[in-house]
Amino acid sequence: MDAGGDERRGGDLCLQVGDAGLGGLILLLLTARPGPGDGAARGEPPEPDAVRQRVAERGAALHALLRHRHQLRLARDFARRLKASSDFLRQLLAAPGPGEPGEPSPALRELCLELRAHAGHWAALLRRLRTDSWLQALPQRRGEAVAHMRRALLLPALMATRLAGRRIEGRLRALGRPCTPSPDSESLADLFQGLEIYNRVLGQCVAVVAAAHAWLTGRAGRYLAAWALPQFLLLTQGDLQVLKAEAEQLMVQVSQTFPEPEDIPGDSPPEPLPSPGSPWELQLCRQIRDVSNSIQLFSRDVLWMFSTSCKRLSAEIFDQTMPLGRHWRLRPRAELPSSPSAYAAAAVQAVLGQVLQGAQTLPHDAQVPTLARVTTAFLEAWMDHILTRRIKFSLQGALQLRRDFEAVRELVCSESSGLAPEARQALQALCIFRHTDTAVRCLLQQPGGLGRPPRGWGSLRRCCSDEGAHPLEPSLDPLPDLDRLEGPGPIPGTPPLAPEADLPSRPESPFPGSQQQWLSLRLHRARRWRVPGLPCVGNSPEG
Repeated sequence: MDAGGDERRGGDLCLQVGDAGLGGLILLLLTARPGPGDGAARGEPPEPDAVRQRVAERGAALHALLRHRHQLRLARDFARRLKASSDFLRQLLAAPGPGEPGEPSPALRELCLELRAHAGHWAALLRRLRTDSWLQALPQRRGEAVAHMRRALLLPALMATRLAGRRIEGRLRALGRPCTPSPDSESLADLFQGLEIYNRVLGQCVAVVAAAHAWLTGRAGRYLAAWALPQFLLLTQGDLQVLKAEAEQLMVQVSQTFPEPEDIPGDSPPEPLPSPGSPWELQLCRQIRDVSNSIQLFSRDVLWMFSTSCKRLSAEIFDQTMPLGRHWRLRPRAELPSSPSAYAAAAVQAVLGQVLQGAQTLPHDAQVPTLARVTTAFLEAWMDHILTRRIKFSLQGALQLRRDFEAVRELVCSESSGLAPEARQALQALCIFRHTDTAVRCLLQQPGGLGRPPRGWGSLRRCCSDEGAHPLEPSLDPLPDLDRLEGPGPIPGTPPLAPEADLPSRPESPFPGSQQQWLSLRLHRARRWRVPGLPCVGNSPEG
C-alpha cells in the first residue's frame, strides 16, 4: 500500500472523528482493524487473546487520558478562580477608605455582590468534584491537593470579607458623624443591599459547617440503627475525621481574620495586626467555634456510642442463642474441644465479622481503636450474660467455653483478618482477653474435698507432660497454666507481643464480676471432678 492510501485513511479517520467527537475516536480506536503491518495483512488470523489484550490496553490508555483531561480542566478552573479572587483582594487593599483621596470606590452593592461570587468559589469547585464521575475519586487519591485548593480559595475569601466589612463599617461611621448631610435614597439603598449581602456571606460560613455536622450525625445514626456497619465506620472514622480537621482549620482562619479583642497583644509588633472584629463578626467566630466543638465531641463519643450499641446487640444475641444447661455439663472426654460452638461462631460473625469487614476500609490508625472498643464490648456482653444466667460448667464445658472465647482472638488477631501486623499485635494485647483467660482458669480449677483447700495441678502437668504415661496429642492445645494470669500462647500467624510502652492506647475495662463469682459457676457433682485415663487425678494427695 502506498503512502497516498495511508494519508487517505488518516483523512477519513479525522472526518469520522470530527463527526462523532471524542466518543467516536474511542470507538474507532477500540474497533480499528489491523493495518498493513499486522498479521491479518499477511494472511494470519489474529489470536483472540491478543485482540482482547490490545483492546484492553487501548481502553486503559484512553481511560487514563480522559481522566487526565478532566483533571487538567479542574486545575484550569481552580487557577482561574484563584486569580479572580486574588485580583479582587488586591482591589480591596488598594481602594481608599472613606474620606481618603484617590479613585472613588465602587458601589457597596456591587462590591458585596462580587464578594459573594468570590466566597462561593470553593463551593462551585466542590460541586464539580462531586458531580463529575471522572473526578469523584480525586479526594481519596489526591487528598492533599484537594485540601490545598480548598485553603487557597477560602483564605482570600475570608480576607476579602474582612476588608468589605471594614468598608461597610467606615460608611456607617461616616453617616453617623454630626453635621453629615443626609444621604439620598439611592445611597441608602445601596448601603443596605450591600449590608444584606455581606451578612449572608458571613452566615454561609456557619451554615456550611452546621449543615455538614447535622448531615453527618444524622446519617451516622441511621446507619447504626440499620446496622450498616461498613457504611457507619467509613462515615464516622473517615469522613468525620476529615470534617473535624476542616472545621478546626476554618476556626483558625476565621479567628485570625476576625480576632477577639483579648487575642490582640498589647505590645507593638513589627507588622500591624488586624483590629478587633465587629460584634457580628465576633458572633460568627463564636458560632463556628461552637459547631467545631460539637464536631469534636461527636468524634470523641462516636466510638463509645458504637461500642454501646454493639454490646447491646451482643447481649441480645447471647440471650437468644447461648445454651444454658446440658451443653456445658458434659462429662470429661479424652480429647479437647477442637472447634467453637455453633452459637459462638454465629455470634462472632454477626457482630465482629461485620465490624472487621468495615474496619478493613479504614486508615490503619483508625482500625485498632474501632476493633478494640467493639471486641471489648462483645466479650464483656458475653461474660455478663454468663454471670447473669449463672450457667454452670463442668470441666469439659469450661474447656469448650475457652475454645469459644478463642474464636474471637482467631478472628481479629490472625493473618486471615486482613489487618496490618501492628494492628493485630495491639489487639492481641487487649485487656479483655486477659479477663476471659482469668474467667476460664477459675472454671477449670478442680474443687477440693470437704474441709480441704483446692488441690493444685502439679500432678496433672507431670502426667500430661512428654514424660508422663498419657501425653496429650501435639496438635491439641495444652491445658492453661493456672498459676499465672497471662493469656495462652499466640495464635499461629500473629506476631509476638511488644512491650506495653510500644502499644497504642487501648480501652481498659474492669474484670466482669469477680473471681469468686466465676468460681461459683463450677459444677459440683461429686467431691471433685474426675478425668478418665489420668492416674494423677485420684483420692490421694500429691506426694
